[in-house]
Amino acid sequence: FSIAQVAAVEVTKAVVQQRYTDAKTLGYAGMALSQVIPVINVILSATLPRLMTSLFINSDSPNYEPITEMADQFLLVSSIGLVADAVRITCAGATRGYNDTAFSMLTAIATIFVLGTG
Repeated sequence: FSIAQVAAVEVTKAVVQQRYTDAKTLGYAGMALSQVIPVINVILSATLPRLMTSLFINSDSPNYEPITEMADQFLLVSSIGLVADAVRITCAGATRGYNDTAFSMLTAIATIFVLGTG
């Protein structure tokens, strides 16, 4: 979320100074930077799922195996959803810098209410 705010401020400054090419570059840079943590989360959830679930579930608890199998799947799906959500939030911040709030509203409606990924 903070990267989206920084993207909004930096794009706004560039637009006010009529540096439209820089504004576009700053928007794309914000979107790329916002993907670092969600992509790391996807990689960890896909490659080391037991490590992720062992942070929350005790291995001595009854029914450990079926619970962790289901939790592993949920964590992977959730982390993939975070990638899409990070792009949406950063795009909303960058387009807010262009004084375009309609795009933010349409992407929020599409991702949250239609696709259910928000």
